Amino acid sequence: MRNEPKSSKSSSASNPKQNQQILFIVLLILVALLTFELVRGRMASRKKSKEKEPTTAITDTTKKVVEKKQSTEDSIAKLYAPAVFRQEQMKQARVKDAYKAKGDTVQKLYKKAGLDPNTVNIYIRAFKKEQVVEVWGKDKEKSEFVLLRTYKFCKMSGKLGPKLQAGDNQIPEGFYKIDRYNPQSRFHLSLGLNYPNKVDKKIGDTTNLGNDIFIHGGCQTIGCIPITDEKIKELYVMAIDARAAGQKSIAVSIFPARMTDENFRSLRVQFQDEPKTLKFWTSLKKGYQFFENCKRLPDIILNNNGEYVCKSACGGD
Repeated sequence: MRNEPKSSKSSSASNPKQNQQILFIVLLILVALLTFELVRGRMASRKKSKEKEPTTAITDTTKKVVEKKQSTEDSIAKLYAPAVFRQEQMKQARVKDAYKAKGDTVQKLYKKAGLDPNTVNIYIRAFKKEQVVEVWGKDKEKSEFVLLRTYKFCKMSGKLGPKLQAGDNQIPEGFYKIDRYNPQSRFHLSLGLNYPNKVDKKIGDTTNLGNDIFIHGGCQTIGCIPITDEKIKELYVMAIDARAAGQKSIAVSIFPARMTDENFRSLRVQFQDEPKTLKFWTSLKKGYQFFENCKRLPDIILNNNGEYVCKSACGGD
């Protein structure tokens, strides 16, 4: 009986030790689990970071390409901006010579017409039968043009009628605009036209319409309009002045002849066997007549039938 209390006391003393051991083991397990989770989290984070790196690299590369493209576009825009255009042109020896030789003459033309060279706009008309180029001018804030200058063709190429294919030696007919300034032309200086346009592509040989139609110096032509070196200097100076004054598009209209009623009746008789040509000329006549009556640029639509449609009326556009 005495041993029981002793036995009981020994059992009671061992329980706390067992509990401590169990608690220690549990703590070890918890620490191990926490350590495992931390390690796994870091590995997952590194993996995710690595997966993003290529995307970041691609994004950076794309950004650089976009920035480079934008930089190129900005450079082109800057080059042809009104404030810079004349400066760039004046770096060319022939342009410097043109301003030296004809600058004062051109200023007198502006003054006589009551035009400010800082706000001048020009319009060019050419007539193949009469072999004449007209230069008209106006202030950019006004609508009516006044005649500034008339030049004779130095030489004529082809016959009356539109240009239909490369090598036909025809001077185009229609409504165009200047799209190039060439200060190093084979023919001294030259102003390029946006031939072929939508109408040319409809009525001409779509496989080979030709291109590179200019008003230029010299006295040679196989489809361009030469007006001699001396005269192109004047015209080139006026074109630069207009562009530098902010005129984005210089219109150029080329007609088979002055499209008066009398001349048109004569053309109808002369080309009675060419109904397509007469139909084409009829579409040109409306734009010609609008300018004759109003001294304002006609609003011309180039339709899908190979015709020019004048949408203007003297009462307003």
